[in-house]
Amino acid sequence: MPSSENLTVAWQQYNILQSKILVEFLLPGMPEINPKEIYTTKEAQDFLKISSSTFKRLLKRGIIKAYKVGGTYRIWGSEILKLVSPKLESKVYMTYKKVKEKTKKTIEKW
Repeated sequence: MPSSENLTVAWQQYNILQSKILVEFLLPGMPEINPKEIYTTKEAQDFLKISSSTFKRLLKRGIIKAYKVGGTYRIWGSEILKLVSPKLESKVYMTYKKVKEKTKKTIEKW
């Protein structure tokens, strides 16, 4: 049986590979997103293929972190990558699972 350390490393490599595949499929013909580069809101919208209203909603809810510079927002590439990362998807699933279980317990008490 493989050690837990080997499984952890394999899982991390799988997540990195899955992120790269997602970026390639979501953004065909687009340049690779550099985590240490700063992007405008328009560039981030183009990368994520979302409307300006959706982008504003993500900003307002704190889902994506941006910095206001001279009246316009700037976004780190790492923030854009977080949104297309499989890690975010797994966090959403885990949160959903917790809410579902809590709701189930509450209903059973009735």
